[in-house]
Amino acid sequence: MTDTRDSNPTLELKIDGETVRVEAGATVWEAARRCGKEIPALCHDPKLDPVGVCRMCVVDTGGRVLTASCVREAEAGMEVRTEGDDLERHRKMLTELLLADQPPAAEDPRETTTGDNELLALARGYGLERSRFTPGVARGADDTSPVIAVDHQACILCDRCVRACDDVQSNDVIGRTGKGYSTRIGFDLDLGMGESTCVSCGECAAACPTGALTNKPLSAAIRPRTELKAVDSVCPYCGVGCAVRFQVDEEKNAVAFVDGRDGGSNHFRLCVKGRYGFDYSSHPQRLTKPLIRRESHYPKGPLSSDVRGDANGRGGKNGRGRKPGGLVDDAEVLPAFREATWDEALDLVAEKLKGIKEAHGPSALAGFGSAKCSNEEAYLFQKLVRAGFGTNNVDHCTRLCHASSVAALMETIGSGAVTNTFGDIENAEVALLTGTNATSNHPVAATFFKEAARKGTKLIVVDPKRPGLADHASVFCRIASGSDVSFYNGLMHVLIEEGLCDEAFVRDRTEGFDELAALVKEYPPERVATLCGVDAETIRDVARTIGRAKSMIVFWGMGISQHTHGTDNARCLISLCLLTGNVGRPGTGLHPLRGQNNVQGASDAGLIPMVYPDYQPVADEAIRSKFEAAWGVPLDPNPGLTVVEIMRAALAGDVKGMYMLGENPFLSDPNINKVRKALANLDFLVVQDIFLTETAEFADVILPATTALEKTGTFTNTDRRVQIGRTALRAPGEARADWEILCDLSTRLGYPMSYPSPSEVFDEFASLTASYDGLSYEILGTEGKLWPCPSPDHPGEQVLFGDSFPSGRGKLVPCDVLPADELPDDEYPFVLNTGRLLEHWHTGSMTRRTKALDAIQPEAHATLHPADAARLGLEEGDFARVTSRRGSIRLKIRRSDDVAPSGVFIPFHFREAAANLLTNDALDPYGKIPEFKYCAVKVERE
Repeated sequence: MTDTRDSNPTLELKIDGETVRVEAGATVWEAARRCGKEIPALCHDPKLDPVGVCRMCVVDTGGRVLTASCVREAEAGMEVRTEGDDLERHRKMLTELLLADQPPAAEDPRETTTGDNELLALARGYGLERSRFTPGVARGADDTSPVIAVDHQACILCDRCVRACDDVQSNDVIGRTGKGYSTRIGFDLDLGMGESTCVSCGECAAACPTGALTNKPLSAAIRPRTELKAVDSVCPYCGVGCAVRFQVDEEKNAVAFVDGRDGGSNHFRLCVKGRYGFDYSSHPQRLTKPLIRRESHYPKGPLSSDVRGDANGRGGKNGRGRKPGGLVDDAEVLPAFREATWDEALDLVAEKLKGIKEAHGPSALAGFGSAKCSNEEAYLFQKLVRAGFGTNNVDHCTRLCHASSVAALMETIGSGAVTNTFGDIENAEVALLTGTNATSNHPVAATFFKEAARKGTKLIVVDPKRPGLADHASVFCRIASGSDVSFYNGLMHVLIEEGLCDEAFVRDRTEGFDELAALVKEYPPERVATLCGVDAETIRDVARTIGRAKSMIVFWGMGISQHTHGTDNARCLISLCLLTGNVGRPGTGLHPLRGQNNVQGASDAGLIPMVYPDYQPVADEAIRSKFEAAWGVPLDPNPGLTVVEIMRAALAGDVKGMYMLGENPFLSDPNINKVRKALANLDFLVVQDIFLTETAEFADVILPATTALEKTGTFTNTDRRVQIGRTALRAPGEARADWEILCDLSTRLGYPMSYPSPSEVFDEFASLTASYDGLSYEILGTEGKLWPCPSPDHPGEQVLFGDSFPSGRGKLVPCDVLPADELPDDEYPFVLNTGRLLEHWHTGSMTRRTKALDAIQPEAHATLHPADAARLGLEEGDFARVTSRRGSIRLKIRRSDDVAPSGVFIPFHFREAAANLLTNDALDPYGKIPEFKYCAVKVERE
């Protein structure tokens, strides 16, 4: 019978005589599982939609023939038989037929590595060591992928890889090719896997039940799971914060492979970095002992071949040549340093920093923290700078990514974090994605965006450079670089003119409407079309789509924030949501996609010069008194300097001593010729890192720290999800956890800090905030929680500000169009746009020391529109020189119409062609973020 008393009707059926109640729509296979019966299946995986191709899961439902239980829907009153001699004979015969083409178990790549070949496990269950049937003609193998081995002969055509690629990751690379027995899986138009559009996410290998698709070993030989230690942790790369399980070879102190976990952000999914980018922790260039600069190596400067912007490796310091490739050469750098004990190194650091403070005052000191470190380490670092150094000159890479977004959000709604999680796109009728190349920068989040589009969500993608998500969009608007404000003013003009605003929301929850309406009245679509390059009718259509939608969620990236008008760009997006009432409900919200794995947490923890933890202003006397009471010392009432301002102060001689924790401004900051001079001008620099970075070449003392795999701590992702990263590996040599080093140094500076473990640091941090209040390691567990979290058994608030904003009313801020700081002209006619590649991260210090990632994307390049390349006589792979008013680099050319005419895209991961030699250090006046996304350059054939 069927029970329809609630919103999820259920039904009863009998399985092997046992009555089972399941939700209507459940399959027989799922119903059997509910009562503890495991029906064997090879083509089915609970994470994938069933297809019933292997026929291993057949059962008797009383019909004329046996039926595949994974696709047969359960019916009320149905009687199902899952056991019996006839069923076992059928399954055994299928197993033996499939076994015929399999290699011997001792040679099977899955069985001899992870030990989880599902077909061989079935064969053992049926007592089959080999098949009596003759194998067919070999179908070959494919070794073109750097990370996955393909054995077509071992493939049973279960299509799990096809569904994993198409339905889970939405990459649509894998299909079938051939006929009859020769049928096999194919990549794109039957290319080799490594030659296709495969993005190496590894979802197919994770889904494969045989040895057809297996991961290649990286840092350690892959061994059976039973011989490895499983450690649940968090991916150390982007802001998505994927839950991972490191499979660790304890004997070799190395990760053998990585599995995705069912975390709140990724639901088992991983990208190429999360699955294959772990072996940097075991790289031979790891720092393992404290280092002190030898007296003979002053004055300071770059020690390895200089960053001259030459991707072919020509030239170098003192004219020395060097091989192509951009990693710092230890053989060149290490002779400038001598090994030291921890006591000697920390004593020297404390002595020098105290000496600068006594001679020149606290403001002569500054610190850069890291969004790669944990919340606990970020909290301790800013506490050290504020309470130990006595200054608010502390910042980190949020200044280089979303500082303008935070400034706009704080101003307009009173909170700098996202108002909804990215996964809630599934409830949105419309999603606006602007200034974000999520398939490269947030690839797992992008899988949910693509999935939502497939299920009916309308994606509106806006960007000067065509991102991968444009292929899934209802409309793609290629706006001119820097024209964001004009485009969004045009949308708001149409919304107001055509009465498409949410009048009740605007009346009850916002302020400033009249001023905004007056300004955007001056931006009719016909005028805007001349400013942004999108035709007037498209602007109207997009505005109507937004205005008529019941729900819209907005995602933006650094294409919005990294401008001198980045705060204005974000203000416009916020106003767009406020005008249409798209905040505070499921399927709505404002979501700046955070870049680093802990840039949200590091900001929450106070690694910002003008606020304490939880964005509490340092200039507020009452707030400052609270922190003075908690930390036991007087605190500086003046906001500190930001990243670029600190570099300028170092160049001017005002900042004389710096502590760099896991930051590499020599490559990450704009206009690095100026950064080079600033670093060389410091009286004292201590660098704490895992490798010899370009910045470390200027250090007086280098302290060896640990990677995320070698320590425990919490990390907060772009969704506000707080998760615990757990220790998987032993630290190499004498390297120490960052939080331990910070406490040790602080004590030597006369401000004692001591904690038994990171858990107690987290408790102190949480107690000083409203957002993290009530959270603890015990409550976070293995799944993590969203902040704010009202109770221990609550998952955390997903949708914020349903009734009101922290600021009271949302503020509609009118923004007029402002030009970029530097516009193209006859001498510099191109617009440079910098960004990331899927396979690399930030300055490449981790990913370029990762075997698989470096193999996939080994070299720097600049991408031009084909028409521009043809005009300059440049073919794919030719070398060209790209020059701005600040520097010049030489690198290979790629041609793609993803880049707009008169545009150039250069990733900034490669020191041998350092994009930030070219970029402009002009700042947004509110967020103090540099203009990475716009500067004028020229391109010349070499």
